[in-house]
Amino acid sequence: MGNVEVPDRGIMASVTAPLEMIESVLAESEGYVIAANKNSPNMSVIAGETEPMKQVMARFEADGATVIQLQTSHAFHSRIVAPANEPLRRFLENLEISLPSIPITANVDGEFYPNEVPDGKDAKSAILEKLAPQMSSAVEWTSQVRSMHGAGAKAFLEVGPKRALALFASQILESEDVLINITNHPKAGGINSFINLIFAFFGLIGHLLASQESGNSHFDFYLFLPLAVAGFIGSYFGSKHVAYYSNKFILVTLYIILFI
Repeated sequence: MGNVEVPDRGIMASVTAPLEMIESVLAESEGYVIAANKNSPNMSVIAGETEPMKQVMARFEADGATVIQLQTSHAFHSRIVAPANEPLRRFLENLEISLPSIPITANVDGEFYPNEVPDGKDAKSAILEKLAPQMSSAVEWTSQVRSMHGAGAKAFLEVGPKRALALFASQILESEDVLINITNHPKAGGINSFINLIFAFFGLIGHLLASQESGNSHFDFYLFLPLAVAGFIGSYFGSKHVAYYSNKFILVTLYIILFI
């Protein structure tokens, strides 16, 4: 983006409010402002031209919404950065790109990337239709999560630091029977996070087997209940002292389940 010059770099801000309210306010704006990241039904990131953004942010604050301006160089995922689309596409065209071997959803529309080549196209061009314009297109994360759930996904595991995506998924699928977990709590530390990841995998197995009403008593769901309690305590409170003993309990329980 450093080589792309635009007259107004714009502003981005997170708004904690129902998406319906956000879209209603944006529809009344006289300037260019859009919902650039639809993170959940309760929180979105808006982006747009500087002055209209300032007016919209003031309106949201007056209505009681929490508004935080993001420290970004440009208003990404909006038409303001559209001049970067062509350089990005040229870069991507030099890469080896094939059809996905596992289902992957796209930011631009929340739907899946194609898993077969459409008539008259090759694999790269089919993928680039969704991939190349993502910098100047809104991130349809809410639609992505719903598409995955609609395709049969029942377990959502956030891989990476912190837990923002897991929180958003919990809000999106609030009324659904799904398992949502994280792998790296920001306060627990690397070792505790790794042990809690082990807990997450065993909890996932127990959840799936319980949902299938499995008759395999060795992996009975209730054997994983102590792990769930210990993992929750260690993860939620983030205390190294608490996490240490909860993780000790997890390891002892795993040993009993697997080897005794």
